[in-house]
Amino acid sequence: MPELLHNRLKLGLPGDSAHQKMMSYRRTKASDLRRDGIEYRESAVLCLLYPVKDEWNTVLIKRPEYIGAHSAQVSFPGGGREKHDLSIIQTALRETREEIGVNEQDITIIGNLTEIFIPPSKYLVQPVLGFMNQRPDFVPDYREVGAILETPINWLLDENRIATKQIHIAQYNISIMAPYYDIHSETVWGATAMMISELVQLIRTAED
Repeated sequence: MPELLHNRLKLGLPGDSAHQKMMSYRRTKASDLRRDGIEYRESAVLCLLYPVKDEWNTVLIKRPEYIGAHSAQVSFPGGGREKHDLSIIQTALRETREEIGVNEQDITIIGNLTEIFIPPSKYLVQPVLGFMNQRPDFVPDYREVGAILETPINWLLDENRIATKQIHIAQYNISIMAPYYDIHSETVWGATAMMISELVQLIRTAED
């Protein structure tokens, strides 16, 4: 799978066409943020692929409950870029090491997915795609990680895991109807669902 995805990325990203399927509300594009001088903070997440027996998996994390925009939400490991990060890819790798204990040197980078803006936190997130040839030994930092959710890629490819329901956005005190993935009985929605949707479309077109 990693080699197929590496070759598929050379053909370009599906971006909006993949995001639209799981988009819960309209988002400003990265190009528009930069053009209009809208304030944002750089961040990155890592979509890590690795085998368990003969099946490719990725890892999601559930955030602990706290006072903030992403309390108890499910996401890929990642966070904000720091001054000493030499690149946005290094941000994704550093955050992955800090949050779930996977060392940078064990990960091979495949490439980047499409950036997504998250209005509540003003993060512009760069999803980074990487892989390992063996299952990692996860060591979660429970100050930042409430649970590790190892997820077979075949689950993400299963359309039956997609549904729609009303979701409350506490920061804005509103409820919206939003599409989501049902993964480990968790509601995976918003930017993470959009990233998964793009990954799924890349996998499907890579295998054609």
